[in-house]
Amino acid sequence: MSYAAGVSRVALVCLLAIASYAPSAWAAETGETCMVDDDCVDGRCVQATDDERVRYCTQVCAGDGYCPAPMQCLASMCRYPFPSPGAVGAECAGDGDCLDQRCHENECTVDCSTTMCTNGYTCQSVGAEELCLRPQPSDDGCSISGGTSTAIALLVALLFVARRRRPALR
Repeated sequence: MSYAAGVSRVALVCLLAIASYAPSAWAAETGETCMVDDDCVDGRCVQATDDERVRYCTQVCAGDGYCPAPMQCLASMCRYPFPSPGAVGAECAGDGDCLDQRCHENECTVDCSTTMCTNGYTCQSVGAEELCLRPQPSDDGCSISGGTSTAIALLVALLFVARRRRPALR
């Protein structure tokens, strides 16, 4: 083996070793989609708290100014505010912007005939479809979500407070 071939081989081995420790040129930046930590420039891939299917790169932060918009610094990590991009309730321009490939009136949604709605969304009929949508406000501005159990809990709490305020009979 010639001296030049030996040097080339050593240089190639060194370059490969350096490349294995450095983030790759195609590594995702903070806020971009990832699957594992190695996918990210900063080496941190996290799962969104509002949808387990959403994963994105993050970084350590000391305030919102350290995070790319619209991310926020929460518990010293750059996180997306709710809803996470692509999750139910996230802003969308078309079906491709949503994890479930369903954008309705510029908001990601999902067919609730086969999936339960979460995060306060309710299953509502839209034409022939059943979609998870934000609860519609009633005429007095109050939300119509919550159901019977919430109403009963509120009534019990009010009765408890009213009973405690009643003066004792002598």
